[in-house]
Amino acid sequence: MFLIISIVMTCFLSNVHGLNDTSLETLQFKVLQALTNSVLYMEEHYKLLNLDALTGLRIVQELRKLADLTLWRIIIQREIKKEEKRKFNEQIAGLINSEENDASYARENKSLESFSEDNSDECLEEVIDGRCDISDDCIEMMTLDHVHGYSATHQIYYFLITSESKCLSETSKSAIRNLLSQLCARTFVEAARESKNSDIQQDLFMEQVGLCGLSGYYREFSRSEWVQSILDWQRPSGCYGRAQSFLSELNRLDENHRFRRESSHKVKREERIMTDDCLCHRTTVAVIALSQNFRALAEQVQHRMTYN
Repeated sequence: MFLIISIVMTCFLSNVHGLNDTSLETLQFKVLQALTNSVLYMEEHYKLLNLDALTGLRIVQELRKLADLTLWRIIIQREIKKEEKRKFNEQIAGLINSEENDASYARENKSLESFSEDNSDECLEEVIDGRCDISDDCIEMMTLDHVHGYSATHQIYYFLITSESKCLSETSKSAIRNLLSQLCARTFVEAARESKNSDIQQDLFMEQVGLCGLSGYYREFSRSEWVQSILDWQRPSGCYGRAQSFLSELNRLDENHRFRRESSHKVKREERIMTDDCLCHRTTVAVIALSQNFRALAEQVQHRMTYN
């Protein structure tokens, strides 16, 4: 993996050498540098990684295609058609003013986090085991409407896996693309709102950026201020952990209050604490988000090189 990233980094630097030092190229370099640091951290602590982390590293491997800039036209695995993009933008416009994306509605409606991670994992197993015996319960749960937060990202991940399986007809895959468009439009509005929150859920935010990027909407989710936030959250070691503001708050509390505050701070079930209070799942979703941001930025740079 280190060799792959090194090749990409070398080719990237050789191709941007001589370009004007614009904010676009600078940001692209920072993203690749952060991505490299995260991968190196994961390699150094590979014994602490779980299957979740290996998924993220597999996605990063796709970056090796960027090493040869003559392959730009074939690296887009999920190119969104203009009509699909138009629908996506229309869905966002409609959702911005709808009550289901009002912050108070999201807090009060308990159905927004609609199913557990265990249930989600069981539904994924039905697809991954190759028997294509998908239960009615999973179909109902994964097509549940108006979900937010982790429930929505679980649906997105489920449909990404399902769309690559041999269980579906082309008609069904087309229906999944429509569902992903709706889910990511709703997720975009939610992420935009939460990005303004000082107590943002970093793990969820990066999961939203990464998974909707993989769904084909990496350009839409690559906003410079979002990219910069993800870069700022990275630890010097290259990993991602709990927010420094949260850790500082814990240090100011006495033991009893610290325990209650830490217990109330949501950490995903599959999370694994690594060295220096780094979190495995959070570092993984950061790697996925960074890879999708790099992909979007690289396309912009290549477009500028081609048409300027």
